[in-house]
Amino acid sequence: MINVQRVLFVLFLLFVTSSFAQSQVLYGAATGTDSGNRPSSLYMINPANGGATLIGPIGFNGVTGLEILPDGRLIASANADDGENAIAVLIEINKTTGAGTLIGVLGNNANEGECGRMPDISYDDNTGTLFGYSDFCGGGDELMEVEAKFINYEGLYIINPNNADVNFVGPSGFEDGGNGMAVRPSDGTIFHVPNDANGGLVILNRNTGQGTIIPGSEGNVPLKIGALDFNPQTGVLYGALKPEVRRGVGLADLELNETEFDSLVIINQTNGVTSILGSSVPGLDAIVFSANDKFVSPVPTLSEYGLIATAILLLAGSVLVLRRRQKLSI
Repeated sequence: MINVQRVLFVLFLLFVTSSFAQSQVLYGAATGTDSGNRPSSLYMINPANGGATLIGPIGFNGVTGLEILPDGRLIASANADDGENAIAVLIEINKTTGAGTLIGVLGNNANEGECGRMPDISYDDNTGTLFGYSDFCGGGDELMEVEAKFINYEGLYIINPNNADVNFVGPSGFEDGGNGMAVRPSDGTIFHVPNDANGGLVILNRNTGQGTIIPGSEGNVPLKIGALDFNPQTGVLYGALKPEVRRGVGLADLELNETEFDSLVIINQTNGVTSILGSSVPGLDAIVFSANDKFVSPVPTLSEYGLIATAILLLAGSVLVLRRRQKLSI
C-alpha cells in the first residue's frame, strides 16, 4: 500500500509540474493611474484573472505597445513629449528589472508626415516584420492638423526594431485614434480595434493598411481596448480594457454597459464578443505574451485535463487500496 501511495504522489507532482511548465508569461505596462501619459512600469500579468505583479519602473511615459522579438528582446513604444510636441519612441526593456533604454524616435507630430503616437506594435513571425499603428499625426498647428486628416497618416507602419526607422504602409481609413493591434501567429492576420469602428473588430490589410470591420462584430467590442495580443499557445486573443466603456456595447459576462476599472479581457475573433477575465493594474495599456519565458505560479494550479487525470489516478489508487485491504481481511 505504501508503494501505491508513493506512485500516486509522484504522478500528482508530475501533473502539477507539467501544468506549470505550460504556463505562458504575460507582460504588461501600466502607469498605475488613470492617466496614460505618466511614468510606466513593467508588470507580470496573470492571464487567468488579470492580477498584476510589479517588476519595476520603465523610466518612460505612456508605454502603449509591447512586443517580444525572436531573439528574446522586449521592446515597446512609448512617449517622449517635448513641450507641445508629441513624440513617439521605441525602447528596449529589461525583463528582470523593468528598466527601459532608448532605441530611437518613431515620429514627432511637429514634422509633416510623422506621428507622435504609436499606440501598439506587433511582430509577425511568419515574415519577420514588426508592425505598428500610428496616431496623433501631422503637426501641432491647426493647418497641419487639417492637412494630416486629409492625407490620413493614421494607419499601418513597418518598424525597424534595431533603429526605430519607420515605413508607412498605408492609411487604415479610420481617423479617431488607434488602440490595440495584434498579428495572429497562425496566419499573420492583423487585428485592430480603432475607436471609430462602431464597436467592431477590424482586420488591417498588411499590404495597404486598409481596415475592414469583421461582419457581425459591430457593437460587440467595447471602447477602449488599449492593447491586444495573442496567446501563442492557445491562439486566444487578449486585450486590455480601459475604464471608458461605450454605453450600449455589451460584454459577455458583464451586465452593466460600463466599468470603472482596467481589465484583462478576451475577444472572440469571429464576432468580437468580449469577456472580462478580471480587473488589473490601473493604466494598463500594453500587453504581450512571451513564448519562451515561463512562469511558475506560487499557488499550485492544475489545468482542466490535469484535474481530470489526477482524479482518475486517485480513484484508481483508492480502488487498489480497498482491494488490498479486502485481501488482507480474508
